[in-house]
This record gives sequence, C-alpha cells and structure tokens, in this order.
Amino acid sequence: TIRELEERDMSLVEMEHCDLYVVESNLKKEAYEVMCIDFMKTFSNIHT
Repeated sequence: TIRELEERDMSLVEMEHCDLYVVESNLKKEAYEVMCIDFMKTFSNIHT
C-alpha cells in the first residue's frame, strides 16, 4: 500500500542519516587512533 511505501521511505532516509553518522564517527575514531599512535611513537623515540 501507499502507506507502507511512505513508511519504507522514511526508514530509508533514517538509515542514510544513520550511515552518515556511523561513517563520521568511524572517521573521527580512526583519526584519534592515528594521533595516539603517532604520539606513542614520538614518545617512545624520546625515551629510547
């Protein structure tokens, strides 16, 4: 029915937003991890 299609469209839009949010948070997490790794490398280089 038309109502079901409307509901499905809504969920698709929500899913797209959810994917964007997940991708964004994953990018932030990766950037943070890379920063931490770089910091640890320089930190260990100072001590050795």
